[in-house]
Amino acid sequence: MWTRALLKNNAKNALRRYYWPAFLLCLVITLVCNGGTGGIGVTVNVDAEAIRQFVHHMDLRLLLPLLASAFSVSVIGLVFEVFVGNVLTVGSAEFFLASRESGCVA
Repeated sequence: MWTRALLKNNAKNALRRYYWPAFLLCLVITLVCNGGTGGIGVTVNVDAEAIRQFVHHMDLRLLLPLLASAFSVSVIGLVFEVFVGNVLTVGSAEFFLASRESGCVA
């Protein structure tokens, strides 16, 4: 049976060999995939009636480009996450697996 102390010692010994490459890899993944936010969530309480009034009185010539740009940014972010973020995440997992199994950085 594995104990917490045994797992901790195994992790320390494995990471001791490639600490800085692993640190830099995690830093790059965090900055690229999370946009540098570090996973910080923000909750905003907004009155739905105030939003309805704002949209109702807003000029349609201003609202449509605003919605189009928000949609475009969302699509670009999704495409970036699928084609870049996922590739980096899988690559980092492969890096850690190879480093753990072989004992050296691939």
